[in-house]
Amino acid sequence: MAELSMDNFNVLCTKAEGRDKLARFFQYSARAIVGLSGLAAPKAGSALSTVEGHARTAMVNLAGARRTHRWCKEFPVIKSIPKSLSIKDPVDRVLDLLQKVSLATFMVIDHIGHMKQWKIL
Repeated sequence: MAELSMDNFNVLCTKAEGRDKLARFFQYSARAIVGLSGLAAPKAGSALSTVEGHARTAMVNLAGARRTHRWCKEFPVIKSIPKSLSIKDPVDRVLDLLQKVSLATFMVIDHIGHMKQWKIL
């Protein structure tokens, strides 16, 4: 594990995968805050209710941003499927194909859901 430093943080933020991991961390942190505050059943207008509302907003917006950045990531996965067909061991071939096909299918379904959310479809 790399040490915590501004240089390493900068390296993390310069890569799309690093920014996605950082956004995922904050998205799921916000999800935890929403869930834990929901257990406390805060009264409307209370400080906890306000925090829960802000956390929910952050969670939803980060989820949408991360979803947007997934566009076109299925192309390399689909492109690598023929290479999986050349794996000698049938069990490894099937497992590798299932992994790639399920990932590509998830991404396509996610795109359809995203376009429905935008009211394009």
